[in-house]
Amino acid sequence: MPLWFLMPHILAATLVVVWVGFVSTTGLFQTGIQFVTPVILVALIHLIWLQLTGGVRPGFATRVFARTSQTAALLVGVLMALSVFGPTPAQADVGEFLGAGLGLVFCVAVIAVVILILGLFVKLVLQGIDALLIKIRGGSDPDSRMFDAASFGVAVVLLSGASLEGTTPALTLPASLAPSTTVTIPASPAQVWTTMRTTASPSLPVPALMHILPQPTAVVVDEGMALGANRRVRFDGREGSGHLHLRVMDRTDTSAVFHVVSDTTPLADWVTFKTLTYTVAPHPEGTALTVALGMDRSLAPAWFFGPVMGGAGRLATGVLAHDIQTRATP
Repeated sequence: MPLWFLMPHILAATLVVVWVGFVSTTGLFQTGIQFVTPVILVALIHLIWLQLTGGVRPGFATRVFARTSQTAALLVGVLMALSVFGPTPAQADVGEFLGAGLGLVFCVAVIAVVILILGLFVKLVLQGIDALLIKIRGGSDPDSRMFDAASFGVAVVLLSGASLEGTTPALTLPASLAPSTTVTIPASPAQVWTTMRTTASPSLPVPALMHILPQPTAVVVDEGMALGANRRVRFDGREGSGHLHLRVMDRTDTSAVFHVVSDTTPLADWVTFKTLTYTVAPHPEGTALTVALGMDRSLAPAWFFGPVMGGAGRLATGVLAHDIQTRATP
């Protein structure tokens, strides 16, 4: 692949890294300014490059966003390759400076995925509109560059509006998430409660998709499931270490609700954990156990991080529920 072809992608990717590094030091690091604005920056780099190389021909708007998605794909590929040589989250002990660098790499990788999705989406929309207009006119328009300019301008305006999500309360979408998992255990409710008096081992297997996140590495405090009982879990990751402190604030014969007392883990920048609820109910095959998380998404845009964090939460509750299922099954 010639360097000349890669040059605009290298320039755009460099600009994204610089932008992310700058915004990460401000109070806007959780907003669309961090995660959506880079799409505009990359598209502008490719538009300028086309202008300098004489490539602003009919259809240039579609080409700009196609190249934007190509930059994102290349960036994701490079960062995935780098992650192979980096320490795993649960084993990371790399110092504050390198840890911050690894956190930046992870953030850039997430932003690259957002750029890829939005770039492809805008490209497909523009292609569809262009095909529809050609069909209506009965042929191509030699002055379609005006249409391209207008389309590019509208796309930038819409993306600029989307980048403001999370910057003010009025521009913040609902963030509450409640992922849960229910399993059936061939044991009595009393046996299940007895099993839950001790928490799961931090070494229990987790889905591969969760390996990129900070991992629980030690249960520092485990006082059981009685009212007022505390549980304190240490998390380690490339982005740093911290503790999640929970306390049973509501206890009945059928449920135990942990409230989060404090959270100093790297996850606290991405999501606000509020509750962890265990519910036990009789079932014809034994006991139905439901593990549910109450949490708020901290990052924007909602269309991306809502499903991503909800899915991660379901994986987490699944790990907890299936561990209890395994330990409580006779």
